[in-house]
Amino acid sequence: MSLTAPPRTVETSAARALRWGSHGMLFAQALTLLVSTALLFLLLLYHNSFSAIRARHGPTTEVISQVQTVNDEWLASGGKTRVATAPVKINETVLEVKGYGPAAEQAKVGDEVTLIIPTTRPAEAYLKGFWPQPVSPLVLLQF
Repeated sequence: MSLTAPPRTVETSAARALRWGSHGMLFAQALTLLVSTALLFLLLLYHNSFSAIRARHGPTTEVISQVQTVNDEWLASGGKTRVATAPVKINETVLEVKGYGPAAEQAKVGDEVTLIIPTTRPAEAYLKGFWPQPVSPLVLLQF
């Protein structure tokens, strides 16, 4: 006759602690995945041109113009960024459209640029291939 030992069991308090530990690890992994996905999305979003995102507000008009000025602009954070401006005349009003980013770093006065002007909101015009705001991925990722 063989005697078998009863199966070993973990005390309820230890089992509860192990369960909460595994749930905590699962939560930490999910949070890490969520944050890294969001950071990747922001990095990809701000590395590409804003043209596709900004052009969602209705029909637009494309106008060819020339870069009038290229100079440095002080940011509210205290840093400097390069800005290229190109004028466009709409009826009696002359708008100076600004463009930032890597394209502004390489722009020269007299370069030909394309301005995208929303027909419903001409004040939101921007230069194609330029950033409409002085935002870089490094500024976004600083906490």
